[in-house]
Amino acid sequence: MTFPLLKLPRVAYNEVLFNYSVPDLVEFSLLSSRCHRIIRSIRFPFTGLGVTLSAPENYCLQFLNGEKVVTRWIFKPGKRMMYLGYQVREINGIKIGIEKTSELISSLNPPFKMKIACDYVLNLFRLPITHYSLHFDDQKELFPKQFGVTKCDTFSLKTTKTFPIEEMDYVLEKVKVSKSLVLDVEINYSFECYFLKFSMDDLKICKAFWITRDTFLLMDCARIELEYNHSLPLDKFVSQWLSSRYTRFEWLKMSWNGEEYDWNEEFETMEWNPKVRGRYFRIRDNKLDCEEGIDFLRDDGLLATVVRHHGWIHFVVWHKRFEAEAD
Repeated sequence: MTFPLLKLPRVAYNEVLFNYSVPDLVEFSLLSSRCHRIIRSIRFPFTGLGVTLSAPENYCLQFLNGEKVVTRWIFKPGKRMMYLGYQVREINGIKIGIEKTSELISSLNPPFKMKIACDYVLNLFRLPITHYSLHFDDQKELFPKQFGVTKCDTFSLKTTKTFPIEEMDYVLEKVKVSKSLVLDVEINYSFECYFLKFSMDDLKICKAFWITRDTFLLMDCARIELEYNHSLPLDKFVSQWLSSRYTRFEWLKMSWNGEEYDWNEEFETMEWNPKVRGRYFRIRDNKLDCEEGIDFLRDDGLLATVVRHHGWIHFVVWHKRFEAEAD
């Protein structure tokens, strides 16, 4: 015997649907245009959609409530799926096979079906893409430009083959990232990008040869990590910080070319005093030994240190001069 859900008052069936699982909500929305409108009219406790594309098998859409993953729509490589509960549904004129468990499971073949599904749930639940992570080289149909990503909290690209320049241009010019941007891509050495302003909490660029002096000095980030660029003017970055009242910045880690700076020539410096600050500074999960560092005191009382360590040079700001977990 079926339950006449839609014959209930609107408040009643909304309450019932609010307690449905995501797979049930998606399935319900595909029953009719009315069911689709009903689901779209309800505000569910999702804050965004995460797109994870990582070969060989981790292709999924994550339904998020803050940082919590509520459930996923997984896309598995393979030509055919015949699991228990497997049904073919039509989304925007495209037939997509779906297995419904506590999660949704579909085939990645062909890849554009994942984009179709993504567009559908973004529209259905009125969500933004808040996290995008691409860690593979193939499936160009799923690159950021094709996905239409323009704004998200965290964005990560990692490839081993040469990443298309037009895609890199799109990421840098069109995608606005607020929290974390990681770029670990193979990019042609002819690539140039003359002027950008990065403004996010975390910035990590592993092949940063294309970062210009002006772009470097305009970075408005709390934590910065740059590799493979030995021409960036750290002394100008330090000077700029000392003459500012900028309090967001925490640390900079960059490849060191072996050049020795004469910090005493331009700046008033200090040696480490264990009564003034701790010896170790925490960078992510690591402790940086700053015993041999050179200290700078800004007019507002903020203390900073430049120190070299294993082929890197760091510029760190002591917002807390002593941290028990670091020392």
